[in-house]
Amino acid sequence: MHFLSGPAGHPLHPILATLPVGAFVSSLIFDILTRTKAHGLPWLVDGAYWLIGVGLVGGLLAAVPGLVDFRTIPRRTKARAVAARHLTLNLVVFGLFLVAYAWRATDPSSTTRHRGANSP
Repeated sequence: MHFLSGPAGHPLHPILATLPVGAFVSSLIFDILTRTKAHGLPWLVDGAYWLIGVGLVGGLLAAVPGLVDFRTIPRRTKARAVAARHLTLNLVVFGLFLVAYAWRATDPSSTTRHRGANSP
């Protein structure tokens, strides 16, 4: 077995995938809280920005063993079709979060980190 397949033949991809999933879901929760609180919580905007960055790095780390696992699935099987849909959906979601991250990084009004510590 390849070392990216995981210890003792157990897949490594599922455990690594928890990092981006958790980071992306947490960033969504932070954004919802920022919009629904009466005075907003501007520090959560920064948190969401950093969580998206962590999710993107984690997604790349999880993709490597995921692709190794994908290559081992026999062609023309139901499992391969499910895995292909999983791969496609994850690429779309990753792309959307990448666009959101780039947008936040270039929009000075979207995060508090651009305003400085002493600004109101």
